[in-house]
Amino acid sequence: MKTLQEYRDELVLIRDSPQKLADLALEAGADYAYYIEQSGELEIKRSEFLDAEKYRTTPPLSDKACENKWKVTADGQEDVRIHKRLKGLEKLMSIIKNATVVATVSARNQY
Repeated sequence: MKTLQEYRDELVLIRDSPQKLADLALEAGADYAYYIEQSGELEIKRSEFLDAEKYRTTPPLSDKACENKWKVTADGQEDVRIHKRLKGLEKLMSIIKNATVVATVSARNQY
């Protein structure tokens, strides 16, 4: 899987080719689907962790304290990374869509 930086670099190189942009969008969409699945698994782990951790002490921990404890675990850190990557991929796919429209219109106007 590509990093967001690699996607950006490729997008700059192919911004005038609708077909290559479509291929890039397909690849980004596949990565997005993968990370959504990973996020779902981590969401289940997060829920289990928060449920177990909240009532471990008396008085119960606040939601914010539980959330902060989650973020320092290995799964919590992975959850944060995946969430940020998903947001980046969402923006990237939007940019690719806009670039595809512009490249397609430009190609039509040349004929």
